Amino acid sequence: MIRPPAQLDGATVLQWVVSRRGCFYALQGAEPPVTVAGMAVCRYPEGGPFYLFKCDPQWEVVGDWDCQSVEEAVELASAHAGGELLEWRLAHCETNLQEPGGRGVDD
Repeated sequence: MIRPPAQLDGATVLQWVVSRRGCFYALQGAEPPVTVAGMAVCRYPEGGPFYLFKCDPQWEVVGDWDCQSVEEAVELASAHAGGELLEWRLAHCETNLQEPGGRGVDD
């Protein structure tokens, strides 16, 4: 699986991870079957919550969860990874997105 684009659904990708097994899990009841092969922590340019986007192998978003922090999104991803150890990669973004309270994402 290749790296994600700089944005998913208009939100800036901050960090991302792919399954080393090829997929974290398949969505129940989807026809044709949809696999979640990558996850990304993102945030829209106007601020607001962070999002954990779950994506298929082509980085199409198939599900999302809103989170109050990058750390919360990473913890949620770990809980949904089916026991797989996650190796997060930081996206190279020019924008200095900040959490409420002025902390930078990478602080």
